[in-house]
Amino acid sequence: MPSLPLPLPMFTTARPAVALQWAIFAGVSLAALACPGHGAKLYWTDRGAGKVQRSNLDGSEVETLVAFPAGSNLRGISVDIAGGRIYFADNGSHKILRVDLDGGNQEELVSGLGFPADVLFDAASQKLYWCDQAGDRLQRANADGSELETLHEPNAPYFLDLDSENQRLYWGLFTATPARNQPNIFRIDLPSGGEAPVVSGLHQVRGVKLDLLDARLYWCDREAHKIQRARLDGSEMEDVITGLDTPHGMVLDPLARMTYWADTGTNNVIGSTGGGAVNRSDMDGGKLIEVLIDLSQPWDVDLDLRTRSYAEWRTRFFLRDTPDQLQEATTDADDDERNNLLEYALATHPMRSRERRDPFAVSLRPANGGRFGALEFTRFQQTEDLEYRVEVSFDLNRWHHNGDGSGQVYTSDPEATPLSQGLENVRIQTASAIAQGDQLYMRLRVVLTTSG
Repeated sequence: MPSLPLPLPMFTTARPAVALQWAIFAGVSLAALACPGHGAKLYWTDRGAGKVQRSNLDGSEVETLVAFPAGSNLRGISVDIAGGRIYFADNGSHKILRVDLDGGNQEELVSGLGFPADVLFDAASQKLYWCDQAGDRLQRANADGSELETLHEPNAPYFLDLDSENQRLYWGLFTATPARNQPNIFRIDLPSGGEAPVVSGLHQVRGVKLDLLDARLYWCDREAHKIQRARLDGSEMEDVITGLDTPHGMVLDPLARMTYWADTGTNNVIGSTGGGAVNRSDMDGGKLIEVLIDLSQPWDVDLDLRTRSYAEWRTRFFLRDTPDQLQEATTDADDDERNNLLEYALATHPMRSRERRDPFAVSLRPANGGRFGALEFTRFQQTEDLEYRVEVSFDLNRWHHNGDGSGQVYTSDPEATPLSQGLENVRIQTASAIAQGDQLYMRLRVVLTTSG
């Protein structure tokens, strides 16, 4: 396969019995850049149109999955990617429903609710959470609606998010409470049942979401026309995105540092941006607001963050107005000595110059008492257009790898450990049969193929 080798600087780690060196080489077959996508989708409910829809992350290729007759009142939405289903609330029928990712097999899961506003599917527990604003209840059930239980009975909960690992549920208060010290966002420790206020002094809270990579809480304030954030204890509150109309449902992509939100446009604020549309922007603020799709009254959004091709990665990590040249696989968009292909292959950000991640994304460490090497790196799960190959050398002149025709096994099979955000950690160890001398060198070669 033709490729363009692009070496990074080589680094050495000294060990008692062996010196381990590694380098990364990246190659690209340019025909692969048009590889079709399979994941990386944006989902939303449009209350005004009575539709559940989706598009690519850049707003292209809009599809209608479900269309309801007059009288529906669609609200929160949550996508279970592994299970292949979409959960959403309809306040016209006071029910929570689900459909397949393509809109088929519609089912009614929970009925008889007062005002089901927001829904959340938790993949770790396989539980569905929701807030019933009129019923003053936070509830959950199994994915099929069975074993319904009431977790808490706060006043008018409207949007929610879950810290699954620490079993803490966060929610926002529906009603307008402009008093400076009036609590607006709360959390409950699910094992103990203890409630605590988190943020106070807001107007009307919508779209409560957690960024657990950065330990921050985000929310929309529809009457202040902005998206804000704070630490998980409510400290260091700051504006992130301002000048909006009526921001509502929101979802975060912490790895790509993107915020997506629905703006119903019902405030009709003169000079505002993104009203009656689904939008996105940098989740750390100060960047362009990108209006993705003009709609009727979009109410809530969710994401499918599977990233299986370079084309999908581009729509996830670059805004649409980014020059095409900066998005090419051979370009180093942030001048950090890693081209975009390496950023894609190692799941790092192409525009943030090593920010928030290990400086070189790949680590090399001793194994089996320091005699053999183990190379570890992070990548997206189930990419379809990347070839990863670990090679070893004893003299930096000849490089060997499994399947090179020698019949020798040089490295173990990859050991993959699933992580959050659609990532996995990969560990590959040198085989014990190849131990020779006191020097061992390893490198990772990545090639963007034409498959997928």
